[in-house]
Amino acid sequence: MNDIFDVLWEGFFEHYSEIKKFILDSTLNERMKEEDVQYLDKFLKKAYRINKKFYGFDLKFKIKLIYTRKEMDKEFGGKTESFLSGFGWDNTVGFFAKSVFEKVTPHKIDVYQDLVTHELNHLFYQKLVGSHVPLWIQEGLAIYVESKKSNLKVYYSEIEKKHLFYRDCKGMWKEPEKSYRMSYSAVKNIMDKIGKNKFLNLLKIYSKNRTKDNYLKLFGKYIKEFS
Repeated sequence: MNDIFDVLWEGFFEHYSEIKKFILDSTLNERMKEEDVQYLDKFLKKAYRINKKFYGFDLKFKIKLIYTRKEMDKEFGGKTESFLSGFGWDNTVGFFAKSVFEKVTPHKIDVYQDLVTHELNHLFYQKLVGSHVPLWIQEGLAIYVESKKSNLKVYYSEIEKKHLFYRDCKGMWKEPEKSYRMSYSAVKNIMDKIGKNKFLNLLKIYSKNRTKDNYLKLFGKYIKEFS
């Protein structure tokens, strides 16, 4: 794994074996608190290993640690809900730092591993597909990979095919908690039927022609099975 990473900045991070291997956002390096970097380092290796094993390829990316809700709002380009605690796009993952995590989100710090795994999964997905859409698949896969060995309940009764739109989750994000459950449940339902390799192959085919027609051709028969 060592040979695929470029180290852009040394010094502050030299003691943390995983963090320093990644391409870092140089504008944030001096702002990051040592304790927060050390804490993130505990989870980054596992998150990367889990996602690499699932997708089968390596990835370079940047990391941002966020310290205020205003900074997170700026990343999203508008006011964010309190439950939002990270992001993954444009080859960058960002998380609220450990030192502020429980102050600015309703979550307990023990979800940090799942958070890092989830947001990093988005970058792997975006590299595979070339886009964040279909958004319900991106979110569903991230939860599937992050929670694969957990007892997360599947809400098949909540899956509504009218929401599984080929680009976005049409109308879904008015109820974010339900939307995440629905996305995960739909992905798991299809994954259980066809397996990981066929599912990823469908996404590879879709990536070459990201149109509504191709989406329906590849995923339509599975979506029709939902309510």
